Amino acid sequence: MGKTGWESCCSSGGTRWVEGLPPLYIITPTYPRAEQIPEITRTAQTLLNVPNVVWLVSEDAPASTPALTSYLNQSSLNAVYLRGED
Repeated sequence: MGKTGWESCCSSGGTRWVEGLPPLYIITPTYPRAEQIPEITRTAQTLLNVPNVVWLVSEDAPASTPALTSYLNQSSLNAVYLRGED
């Protein structure tokens, strides 16, 4: 009996990586505010269910938000943090 795409995947951190399936790049722009971490958490929980995700989080802030960078570092997603400033 052959393996399905979900069964033949390997793990990268806590995320699923399926061989032969192209990466899916998700770009999330954000900025510092009270709702930032709850919204990022909600998005991350959704992305954990998708294989081959590379999550690009772009923050519009003069300095990195410690809560955001900490969350991304602890996340099991393949995440790339970018920060833009004026």
